[in-house]
Amino acid sequence: MDVRRALVRLTPRAWRKRYGEELLALLEDTELTPAAVTDVVRAATVLQAQAHRRLLLVVAVVLVSASAEWMAVGTGITDNILWLPRTPLSLLALVAAVGPWVTLVILTVRRRRHGM
Repeated sequence: MDVRRALVRLTPRAWRKRYGEELLALLEDTELTPAAVTDVVRAATVLQAQAHRRLLLVVAVVLVSASAEWMAVGTGITDNILWLPRTPLSLLALVAAVGPWVTLVILTVRRRRHGM
């Protein structure tokens, strides 16, 4: 596969359907320097992130929640983050682990109510 076509394929399908031919024509008229390739890859990454915001939000929630639990268990604040907190610090760890999920549920309910 041609490098230029591969770069175009990095963009989201809907964007590519609308602008792919223009991007390909631009790339065919451009020397593929490392800076040019990096710029196209960066732009494609941003477009993919915008196209998949919900997935990125879920991934972020999983990472934040898992990190909070890992730190709480690793530092000895609690043996299991989901047990009843016995100290203010273990309560804070529980909120840090569960809070992102509560936020995600609230955002999802709001989107559905507003038809987004």
